Amino acid sequence: MELDLNVQEGSIGTRIDQVKSVYLFMSLEGEISKDNEVRIKELANDLKLSISEFPSIVRACENIIGLSFDNDDRFDTILEHLVKFGKEKSESEKVQILWLLVNCAFYDGEYNQNKKRFLRKLSRLWEIENNVVILSEMEDTAETLLDLEKHKEWIKTTNYPYDYTHSVVEELDKNKQELANNISLLVSIG
Repeated sequence: MELDLNVQEGSIGTRIDQVKSVYLFMSLEGEISKDNEVRIKELANDLKLSISEFPSIVRACENIIGLSFDNDDRFDTILEHLVKFGKEKSESEKVQILWLLVNCAFYDGEYNQNKKRFLRKLSRLWEIENNVVILSEMEDTAETLLDLEKHKEWIKTTNYPYDYTHSVVEELDKNKQELANNISLLVSIG
């Protein structure tokens, strides 16, 4: 399944903070898997960051994670640093990062209570206006995107005629694009 992050460009510092935020969030419950590391590199590439910058981003994130005493403290340590990242960001940049994190949470299929609690606290501490509504909209959109992608993959494996399958896949892609456009609008308003 593809990760539909719908990234937007910003300053180099903002783009690096986006990648760091995703890395830290993905490490919330332990080590970063090789698959997730590949996804983070893809995000860095999508954000037009040089591949040579990636090791320093990882080192910075690992230094932050290293400040935690144990897994319980990891939550607070990561939250504290993401709150710092958000202090100098515009509302729109914070909403963009929040969308990246929500999408990542759904992508790995484990949008558990810990991640949900983390994102709620982060959006509140970032003082995102209407944070409850925005986060709920993002969660619903991410869940719908995931369902559409699952349906798309399923329809491709059926024995339906090609023309029918192709038209369903096109319609699903169109629906995904509309959802991506809605998120872009949400981020730009944020």
